[in-house]
This record gives sequence, C-alpha cells and structure tokens, in this order.
Amino acid sequence: MADRATLPRSDRANTVPSTEVAESPFHAKGMLWMGIRAFMEAKIPGGVAAVSAELSPRIREFLTQMFLPTAFYDLMPILSIAQAAGTVLKVDKLEYVKRSAVWHAEQDMTGVYKAMLAMDSPIAVCRRFGSIHQQIYDFGKAQIVREDTNRVDSLATGIPEPLAWWWKRASEHYVCTVLRGAGAKSPRTVWQANQPDGSREGVPLVRIPSYSAWA
Repeated sequence: MADRATLPRSDRANTVPSTEVAESPFHAKGMLWMGIRAFMEAKIPGGVAAVSAELSPRIREFLTQMFLPTAFYDLMPILSIAQAAGTVLKVDKLEYVKRSAVWHAEQDMTGVYKAMLAMDSPIAVCRRFGSIHQQIYDFGKAQIVREDTNRVDSLATGIPEPLAWWWKRASEHYVCTVLRGAGAKSPRTVWQANQPDGSREGVPLVRIPSYSAWA
C-alpha cells in the first residue's frame, strides 16, 4: 500500500489508507464518496448493495467502508464503480456520471455549498469552480483564463489521464446545472482536446482546455 505521508499536501495526515485498492496518488475528500453513495441509495434500484454486487471484492470493500467527510480517499476506484452503477441502472457509464453530477449539483445548491453557489451571476459561479475543485481533490488545478459577458474559457491542469473522461463528464453537468440555477439560459461546456501535462508516479497527466457559454 502506498505511504500517504509522501503526498505533497499540508493536510496529508487526513488522507486515509482504506484498502489495498487505494494505492494511487490521486484523491478526493470523503464528502465526494459519501455523495456518490447517497446518489446510489436515492436513485439506483437496490442502492449501494446492488452496485457493490457488480464489483470486485477489493473495490466492494472500498465502496462500503465508512468515509470521513474531510479525509482524502483514492479516486481511481470511480472508474470501476461508474461502470458498475451504469450496469445496475441499465445505462452506460457516461449517462450514470451525468445523472449523478446533476443530482449532486442540485443537492449542493441547497446544502454544503449553498452560500458559495448562491452567486448573482453565471460568471461568478464559474469563478467559484476552481475553489470547489481545490476543496475536493488533492491533484490538479482548474482556473479561468478568459472572461466574456456570456462565456468563460478555462484550463484544467494536472488531471490524471485515466480519470479525465470522468472528471470532464462530472464537471460539465455539475457546472451547467449550477449555471442554470444562477439564471443562465442554455448553458453548455465544450471540451477541447486533452494535451499532455507530464506524469505523476508513472500516471500520465493532461491539460484540458474548455469553455462554458450561455445565452
């Protein structure tokens, strides 16, 4: 098992080594995993138990452990878990991630991020996304590089390539849901091609340019 003390984070002591599956250097706070399980219980027939039945024993143990909201846990298991959740829902993994992201955004707008997301303009909402990313993940950075009246251009760096499809899908539908809540009409996020961005512990990283626009 990887030594969590090697993580270059000031709060690395709060990173929890959960099971043998938790070996990657890319983590998310337990609040994200708690939300993933809450979505399963609320929206997937059979809940966590049904999804767990589709998983390998090690990842099943990971998903069913007790998560602490502010501790960090490996994010790589989401790849297998998204596939399993889609199987139970009878949709592909992309549709599962979309449904989960929309649900999470709706919950956050009335819960943990209510004050942060209750902005008076879509631009202000976009400016907050980088802060939310830094609060949840211990890797990468999301920032705005250009602003217009009805559009922001953004750049994410240091995203692990195996997780890029999940991160983009979840971010797109989370942000667009919050933008609609802030009054944006027909919001959309357009992703440009991933670009190499080095590697971390043998895992390739990518830069992801994008823009979000609305009417």
